[in-house]
Amino acid sequence: MKYVSTRGAAAGSSFREALFSGYAVDGGLFMPEEVPRVSADTLRQWRALSYPQLVQNICSLYISPDEIPVQELGALIERALSRFAHSEVVTFKRLRDGLNVLELFHGPTMAFKDLAMCCLAQFILYFLQKEDKHVTIVVGTSGDTGGSAIASLRGAKRADVVVLLPAGRCSRVQELHMTTAMEENVHVFTVEGSSDDLDEPIRRLFADSEFSSRHGVISINSINWGRVLVQVAHHFYAYFRCTDGGGGGGGAEVEEEEMPTVEVVVPTGAAGNAAVAREQGHGGRAAGFAQRKSAGALGRDSSRTLPPGVTAGCVARRMGLPIRLLCAVNQNDVVHRALRSGDFSVDGAVKPSLASAIDIQVPYNMERVFHLCSDADTALVRDVMTRFYESGQANLPATLQSKRAQGLPCDGLARQVPGGG
Repeated sequence: MKYVSTRGAAAGSSFREALFSGYAVDGGLFMPEEVPRVSADTLRQWRALSYPQLVQNICSLYISPDEIPVQELGALIERALSRFAHSEVVTFKRLRDGLNVLELFHGPTMAFKDLAMCCLAQFILYFLQKEDKHVTIVVGTSGDTGGSAIASLRGAKRADVVVLLPAGRCSRVQELHMTTAMEENVHVFTVEGSSDDLDEPIRRLFADSEFSSRHGVISINSINWGRVLVQVAHHFYAYFRCTDGGGGGGGAEVEEEEMPTVEVVVPTGAAGNAAVAREQGHGGRAAGFAQRKSAGALGRDSSRTLPPGVTAGCVARRMGLPIRLLCAVNQNDVVHRALRSGDFSVDGAVKPSLASAIDIQVPYNMERVFHLCSDADTALVRDVMTRFYESGQANLPATLQSKRAQGLPCDGLARQVPGGG
């Protein structure tokens, strides 16, 4: 598998290059040159896999064995997920009225980001050990990412972690996860402004690829493809549990030849992941993802929450998983407006809420969504994102809206979360 920038440069890049580059040389984000299609037979075979096994099978489609041999890839993923409190890593629960929950909060910091971050850290450390190198990892956080990054890399001899958190905008528990880490390779700084404000200097840092390469500076925010890749497994695992009649009873067994559609609702911040699920045509069953400490407090519908983002769900759908995506947002509703009317614009300053992880006005992973939905029209993606970053506003062209409706057939689901300030 080779990778390319969403804006057309860096074609033929390896997984290792995508992992260590952050932004591509043209300012775009790395995506696989081709998303592999998974057959119905393979989907049925994957149904019986454990969560770690499923992650390994999906990752092996995107990571060449020449870079990480299959056996070593499996060992890295097992090691990454061994620290989770639950033996199954993630757990599936059936609720009333056809709703289901996939619990993603059993990691070291009780945030869903632990799942992808722990694996990403192992991938990075594997290459560093192999090449006898050291890196400095710069992390911007709105709450969850910083603590998860620290927990995944604390004490690592080949990586220093520099975390920037917005002053007064994280919960007390989130802040303590970061500021109480005493390992010598962990460095935490508070900065004025919102998480979007601190993302801007980070974006400029990685836009200078010569500088970041010379000094060994990398990112493990969700601009890093490795994060998105692991999160794809959430959707497959939730789909299988939602449609197999397992997880505590209450669901009819799905016949082998059937591949019902499952509706997935996702609290959306930077647009990296995606999902809740209602199975269409089977009594209205739905599967949701539950996480703690960020987007998990959406009124009485909190059980219908999943990680912020949309890209991983779009990738899963492109691979052949029959899901329908809905994006749930709070008052920071840029993704909702972009999907509903093509208004991709910043609406003033970030509005603080109790769901700090989705208090975002600049959802940079929408660039990957546009790349997927436009069938890799890099010129279109480059034009939209350049206008958005330069002026804070870009009206999506009709061609992209039409293709988006086919590839991501959903509107945003706006949901107000009480303000935190």
